[in-house]
Amino acid sequence: MRMKRLKNNYANLISKDAKTRLTSFLKDWATKEGIFNGNKVVIENYLTQADIAQIIFTSRQTATQVLNDLVEKT
Repeated sequence: MRMKRLKNNYANLISKDAKTRLTSFLKDWATKEGIFNGNKVVIENYLTQADIAQIIFTSRQTATQVLNDLVEKT
């Protein structure tokens, strides 16, 4: 149920690239469910990479690659 609600929110981002969709999703998820501690946010991760990929309308491989790229840049 939660995943369906999340997925519906990102249907309008389909024309954006995967990185834009992922960063928008992560920001929104952090805002709605994150615990803020200074300049860091902790999110209870109940989604798999495959779930996240479905939500942002991309393949699991692409979602994983973009996540890894974001981790390397931080």
